Amino acid sequence: EFASSEDPQTRPLAGTDSSTIKVRPVLRVVSQVSADSTELTELLAAEDVFADTLTVARSDTVLTVANGFPARTFLKFDYSGIPREATVTRAVLKLAADMDVSSFDSMAVVCHAVLDTVTGFAATYGTLGSATTVLKRDTLATRPAFSIDVTPLVQPQTSQLVKANYGLVIKSFDETFDLDFVTLVSTRSGRSDLAPRLEIHYRMPPLPWYRRD
Repeated sequence: EFASSEDPQTRPLAGTDSSTIKVRPVLRVVSQVSADSTELTELLAAEDVFADTLTVARSDTVLTVANGFPARTFLKFDYSGIPREATVTRAVLKLAADMDVSSFDSMAVVCHAVLDTVTGFAATYGTLGSATTVLKRDTLATRPAFSIDVTPLVQPQTSQLVKANYGLVIKSFDETFDLDFVTLVSTRSGRSDLAPRLEIHYRMPPLPWYRRD
C-alpha cells in the first residue's frame, strides 16, 4: 500500500509559480511467479496439408512424407493462447503413423521451420535447429505414435521479438533415396487422439510485473 498520483489533477496557486497536485492512496496487487513455475499447454494443428512434386499444396484426410517421389507435410499451430510474457522452454511435436498405408522399414525424417508464406515445394525452410528422428516400422507397428523435439524451431516462432510463424515442414532426410513413405494421421481423419499436436512447456517471468486494468 502506498500513496500515488493516479491520474493527478493539477491546480495552479493564484499569484505564485506553485501548484497543488491531488493525490489519493492506491493499492496495487502484485503477482509474483516463482522462477521454477512451468506451465504446459497442448495445441492441435490449426493447419495441416501435404504437398508432392505434382501439386503445389493440398488438403486431405492423410498427410504424407516420402522420398524417391518426394512429399512433404506442412503443419501450423496457433500460439495466441501463450501469454506474451512467457518463455518457451520445451516444445514436442506429437504425430502418429498410419502403418496400414505406409511403406518403409527404417526412414529418417526431419522437421524444419518454414520461412515464408509460400506453400508447397516452393516454400523455403531453415536448417538451423532442424530436428531429425528415425522411424522404425517394427516399433510403429505396435505403437504408431512418435514425437520430435522441436524446441529450437518453436522458440523463435513464439518470441515477441521475432513474431514469425509460418509453420513447420516435415520431410524425408534424403528425398532422393529409395521409394519409402510414411502416412501420418491428420486432423481430418476423425482420430483426434492421434492428430498432429504440439506440447509446449513455458515459463512465466520470475520477477513481479504490474498489470493495470
